[in-house]
Amino acid sequence: MLLRASLLALVATLAACGGGGSSTPPTQTAAFDFSQPASAEVPAIAQAIKARDLAARNVSVVFEDTSESAFVLRIFQHTVNGVPHYGAVTIPTFYGKKLPVVVELDGLADDNPPLDVARKLRGLGSQLQSAIFVQPAFRGRSLQYAGRSWTAGGDFCDAFDGATDDTMALLNVLQASEPAADMSRVLVRGGSRGGSVALLLGQRDARVTRVAAGSAPVDFYRADAAAGYGAFYQCQFIKGKTPNQSRQAMISASALHFPMLKSVTKVYLDHGGADDTVPLQNAIEMNKRLLADGVSVDFVTYSGAGHDLGAVAAYRDRQSAIFNAFVSP
Repeated sequence: MLLRASLLALVATLAACGGGGSSTPPTQTAAFDFSQPASAEVPAIAQAIKARDLAARNVSVVFEDTSESAFVLRIFQHTVNGVPHYGAVTIPTFYGKKLPVVVELDGLADDNPPLDVARKLRGLGSQLQSAIFVQPAFRGRSLQYAGRSWTAGGDFCDAFDGATDDTMALLNVLQASEPAADMSRVLVRGGSRGGSVALLLGQRDARVTRVAAGSAPVDFYRADAAAGYGAFYQCQFIKGKTPNQSRQAMISASALHFPMLKSVTKVYLDHGGADDTVPLQNAIEMNKRLLADGVSVDFVTYSGAGHDLGAVAAYRDRQSAIFNAFVSP
């Protein structure tokens, strides 16, 4: 079983975003056909994803903080297909050459708290002097900094496939606005939902060169996923959709079904051996798929660790080592 029931607290949040607050699963879930996709189906979905218009328009800097000596922080606003989006970008103050880019991808919290940018910056510490950092506020989420808040448009329930689009659009903003950014050196990293989005980015955006994914769910197109995630699953994949639309949405959000782009030189997978939220089998199957595709993978498991790998010292040390290797000339 790849996914287990652990997100029941999402019911209130998902009801607020129109995502199925009822605990009674719709009849479509019970009768849904999870048969193996036809050979042409996944490539067709990939082609449809590739054809999306992710051009960022009406770009502006809505907030800038130059009070730090080591970096400048900017909050960008832009629209994609008329929908407003936001993201935070930090740029080192002193640099003599183009800088690598690190994309920070957050997990999915049941109560949808705002992204606390200041807290994130404190956690990054001295890393902020060695790279440009990018943090998108995924659709339906708020970003807060210095007593101000900005809320992205869109459906909070579109938390994987849609969040990947949001990140790509923000990278478009960065590429167009920041000449210091070396877009040939992009590391995407995150845990849980953030890890899933990191993998999807490595499959969709040729600017991405390294992927670090922790505790990531990788396949929503299966019956145990539908049973395990309850209200969240209904919100994301079932409510308001035909069976065919649901099928496409499930596959689109599932990294296990797609190949990594050739631009990705390394994928780092990390997973807790006692993860009851996203079981270890997710990483095992993703590792198997990547190796079969000829991708360079570094896969580490943490015996006894649960879903929150940030609480594991060995994981934190490994992430620091991954970052240092990435920014080294």
